[in-house]
Amino acid sequence: MIAAAGAFVLWRERRRLFLVCWLSAFVGGVLVNKLLKLLVHRSRPPLAMERLHVMSFSFPSGHTMAATIGYGMLAYMLATHWRPRRVQRRYIILSAAVLALLVGVSRIYLGVHFPTDVLGGFAAGTAWLAICVTGTTIARQTPAVTAEAEDPERATANRPPPA
Repeated sequence: MIAAAGAFVLWRERRRLFLVCWLSAFVGGVLVNKLLKLLVHRSRPPLAMERLHVMSFSFPSGHTMAATIGYGMLAYMLATHWRPRRVQRRYIILSAAVLALLVGVSRIYLGVHFPTDVLGGFAAGTAWLAICVTGTTIARQTPAVTAEAEDPERATANRPPPA
């Protein structure tokens, strides 16, 4: 829901660069999670076998990874787009971290993941989030990309003709 709501807001505001980075974070996170599950092939705890109707591999925790990426990207977008004061930015980041932590703890509490699965979800989610935030920051600092993302007609008008 966070991914869809954020994409809708960014699309409606015509923030193309942020929209592409936002969608890349979520889609890429799903792909990284599936790849890691296939590479590790770790089975779930015994209690999970009784509770889950659909079986998948346990490492890394997909919910934890998605929460880390989702709340992390939301915090990044709010911190860069909304431009809150320093104290507000700290609360935004702290809130995102606490929410992701609560999701991870819930996976262990429910018995559907081992603690190491949750730690793996945090690690993989944080790594992917760092890649996405770094890519977005670099793209925002590139004049041609920023101009085209903000106003595509103006950016194409300022380009030199092809040689």
